[in-house]
Amino acid sequence: MVKAANDLIKYIQQHKGASFKRKDEIAKMALEDNTTIRES
Repeated sequence: MVKAANDLIKYIQQHKGASFKRKDEIAKMALEDNTTIRES
């Protein structure tokens, strides 16, 4: 399982524009983006 996760991360990192973010960074990005879908 760990090898599969490592292989996936390496595969994703090979693609231009791919990045990994912490959950607080994702939340901030979503809050600042007016196109983010929100509950009404």
